[in-house]
Amino acid sequence: MTSYSCSWLAETGQQLPWLRSLALCGLKFYKTEFSKIFPSFVNLDCLDISYSNVSNLQGISNLQNLRQLSLRGLEFKRAQDLEELFTLKHLNVLDMSIRLKNALQTNIRVFLSCNKVLPELRFLDLSGNKMDEDQLEELLESHSHLHKIAIYGCGVKAPKNCPIQISYTTTYESTIFAIKHMLRLRRRAELQSCFQDLHSHLKDYHEMGKLYDVERCVYLAVQSMKHLPSMPIFADRLLMDAYYFFYEADCLAEIVIHHSHRVRQDDISFICKELFKNVGRNLTANVRTERICNAIISLFSKGASLDKSRLQELALNCMHALESTDQAAHDLATRILGSCLNESNLEVMFSIGDVNPTAKPVGLNFLNAVVRRDDVEICKLVAEKVSMRTYNKKEKCMQYINHGAMDVLISALGRFDSEPLHIAILGIVRDLVVMAPYNTLPKIFTFIQFRTFQVLLKTWTSDRAYLVLSILALRLNHSDSSTECVFKKCADELLKKQFPYLLATKISVDVDIYFTNGIVQNILQVSDDVGLTLWALLTIKIFAQKSPQSSQTIRNSNFFHFIQKPRILSEAVNMASENVRFLFNW
Repeated sequence: MTSYSCSWLAETGQQLPWLRSLALCGLKFYKTEFSKIFPSFVNLDCLDISYSNVSNLQGISNLQNLRQLSLRGLEFKRAQDLEELFTLKHLNVLDMSIRLKNALQTNIRVFLSCNKVLPELRFLDLSGNKMDEDQLEELLESHSHLHKIAIYGCGVKAPKNCPIQISYTTTYESTIFAIKHMLRLRRRAELQSCFQDLHSHLKDYHEMGKLYDVERCVYLAVQSMKHLPSMPIFADRLLMDAYYFFYEADCLAEIVIHHSHRVRQDDISFICKELFKNVGRNLTANVRTERICNAIISLFSKGASLDKSRLQELALNCMHALESTDQAAHDLATRILGSCLNESNLEVMFSIGDVNPTAKPVGLNFLNAVVRRDDVEICKLVAEKVSMRTYNKKEKCMQYINHGAMDVLISALGRFDSEPLHIAILGIVRDLVVMAPYNTLPKIFTFIQFRTFQVLLKTWTSDRAYLVLSILALRLNHSDSSTECVFKKCADELLKKQFPYLLATKISVDVDIYFTNGIVQNILQVSDDVGLTLWALLTIKIFAQKSPQSSQTIRNSNFFHFIQKPRILSEAVNMASENVRFLFNW
């Protein structure tokens, strides 16, 4: 608060003798200096000394033309502190309200103890002043000429059949009226209390199945958020530093969950942004957070959008929740990610990068979220993005492997019936198997997963079948004959069985990775498995058929003689070798 001298104010009054309105709210006066300024402002019509340090109205009797007076936030303890107030015979509007969290009982007691009347008073605001029914009745009797009195947060109900309009929030209708009134007055603290009451009324109405004006409630909450400054009065309750609208958000979340179809399309994105600000990084599951998150998920399904920075913040917050040990928060974050990921914002969401090299990759979190959402198209898009990040990148692949990517990927294959999605997911699995160290592969690619591929191969052909066989070949290439004889035998038989069909089929998937990592060359040079050798020869054919340059690369390679004269004496291998040699006219 700033200190002002009465001499400065007195000079202002002399320079502006016909000044009608003066606001001294929040000022700190020296001792009795406040009482000495009024002779200079005898023509004042409106005076605001709210939230100042005034505790005695001595000297205010000089303002006989005063019609509006704001004493908001002030406390008076003795009758003599208010005595001169009752000399203002033309006063129409008096504001003695208190912030609801600082509710007092002294002001109403002191006001009534004066035993005097303001004859022209028409509006009186006592919101936040605690009172009982007897005090309210005494006030209404002594000032029966009032038109309206506001008693928000006073802890008392208005008497029935009262001719004076009394504003309070004990019913849905009165709460709506109170909110509209406080919006006009721009009373932020009181609005918080009103929306808190409205939220309670809305919950009761939803439980009872009662109808109410949904559009009006949304409009009032949105107007409050858009046009009034927010307050950080609940900052200790959320792990964030932003200013936000606490109870307006609660009301909107309640409405969206039950009546999202009645929210205007123009308001959806704004409401989504404000609800998200109320959650912030605090995805630790509780009733309020879950309710707001459910509303956000509903709004995304209605087409809500967030700007780039908000989307990135949302993704990061979900990533932090997914790293926590709170399973409820983990599920909540997964549901939010699943709802907000779409084709238009996918690039933005992926741009946040991984939280740290040891954390669960964002792509895997996104993939897990959209798999649970059962959206084939967005799942394919996410899988393609992940594939771009794992292709031929050992460190990234190991990050996915260490966080159980294989289980998520294999389960996704059986969940959806979409060849493009299957190809994208199989490409990721292929990358992981290619990049996995020898000693870890048996752990990440189990016999159970091998059985899954066996089942899928019964109906899959072309690119999908080739990718599955490639994964099996890569796994077989890492097998230890002394410990995995069952797997080796089954995999080898599958490769031999499928080879003739694939040899006559056009394969369009990328095979470069098998050559850049020396896998095909190594198999031809050292492998004793017929199935593996057949796969390597098939892969050479696919690569050579891509372009003349690819064919020339094979011709110039240091392993072409293994194509002409394979190490393995097998009829199937010899036929495959002849087929490939024919392609090169050898």
